[in-house]
Parts: sequence; C-alpha cells; structure tokens
Amino acid sequence: ILNAEIPLFSLKIKKFNLKDNVLQIVFLVICLLLVVLLQYMAIPLIIIFYVVLSVVNNMFLKK
Repeated sequence: ILNAEIPLFSLKIKKFNLKDNVLQIVFLVICLLLVVLLQYMAIPLIIIFYVVLSVVNNMFLKK
C-alpha cells in the first residue's frame, strides 16, 4: 500500500459534524463489526476494504 499511487482517505476528523465524516464513520463501524464477528480473520479484509473504499471515494464521491 505504501508504494501504490492510490490516494487513501485519512481517518483524521477535521470538523466535528456528521456530514464531513460519513466515510470515516462508516469505515470504522464496518471494521468494528468485522473484528467482532471474524476476530483476527478480519485484518486482511479491513485492509482490502480500506483500499476499495478509498478508490470508490476518489472515483465517485470526491468533490
């Protein structure tokens, strides 16, 4: 992931409103569910989900 030319989204919260942080909140909730359900098996899925969500964010959701 470090050598990829894919811009990844940050988990930093810059503003404290829901509208600007929807992507981060959705990612964290899904990751939490994966960890609870799959435990250690969730780690590779979370990494793949992070990259896919970043690509989708850059292609479709970016302003």
